[in-house]
Amino acid sequence: MPPLQIPSGLRIFAAVSRVEQNGARAPFDAQEAQLAAAVDHPVCESVVMTPGSCQAAIQLGKLWLGWIALQRGDSSAAERWFSGARFSGWPQWVEGQEAFRAGDYKAAASRYREAVDMWRKLEREQALPLVQRLNPRPDMAVVPADLGEAQLLSGDARAAIENFDAAVKADPSKARAVYLRARAKEAAGEADAALADYNLASRTAFAAGAGQSSGEAHLYQGILLYERKDWPRAEDEFAAALNFDIPAAMKSDAAAWRHLAAVASGSCGTSRGYLERSLAEVSPDFPKGDARSALAACGAAGTSGSAANWHDHK
Repeated sequence: MPPLQIPSGLRIFAAVSRVEQNGARAPFDAQEAQLAAAVDHPVCESVVMTPGSCQAAIQLGKLWLGWIALQRGDSSAAERWFSGARFSGWPQWVEGQEAFRAGDYKAAASRYREAVDMWRKLEREQALPLVQRLNPRPDMAVVPADLGEAQLLSGDARAAIENFDAAVKADPSKARAVYLRARAKEAAGEADAALADYNLASRTAFAAGAGQSSGEAHLYQGILLYERKDWPRAEDEFAAALNFDIPAAMKSDAAAWRHLAAVASGSCGTSRGYLERSLAEVSPDFPKGDARSALAACGAAGTSGSAANWHDHK
């Protein structure tokens, strides 16, 4: 008799072990192809694995295919692979990401909360089946920060602070979580604590760069100076941030912050137009309300005046 084919479960276990052996670092092209072949053409006739165990392994393969799709930003593919795995937390997480991109931050926070609650419950579970223990695991230094960001943007600053605290505790080297916690504390009326976190975010970003200057560090330092109403120095820091290779969203925010600092310091001419145009490109975390207030103040003051003219032509 011809030998039996290798069961899908064993091929899936091999691919998952390679992904985890690589420290969950992309690219995963070879593992993705191996997983897809095992899932799309299932083979469960085997003397080394029961049909039930094989089907559980196939579900595991689908979860990892969804996780790989998420790493490359393909939420549609991830949602397709995660379907049928509601108790894994991953379908809810993808739904939260889609709601966040759509600007429905309250729905995003709700879906993120469901996913995080499931993941934390699974972490406490002592008797998970072997296959379930091999499920892709979320980055619990990033996940609370994303949940906190959605809560902050939906108006729940207190809950956001708790999740930013968890994110900072999980990985103190991530400056973004500290910065977002500062935004949440400011929204909660904790002005002094917010200033301390803006300062900490800048120092954390600087330390992460091994002592080298970074655009992220200059951006957070500029925000600290802006909050202290030291607008000329803040503008210089934002200009310095733009001289570094930083993510597109961060660069858009740095440009808008620079124009906002200029307008706040009295430049109601050219800088006002730049600020108005830059608001279309900023991230959800940029304080558009502050920008509109500064623009309104410019409108009330007019565009004349020696200070504004000097700033626009210096």
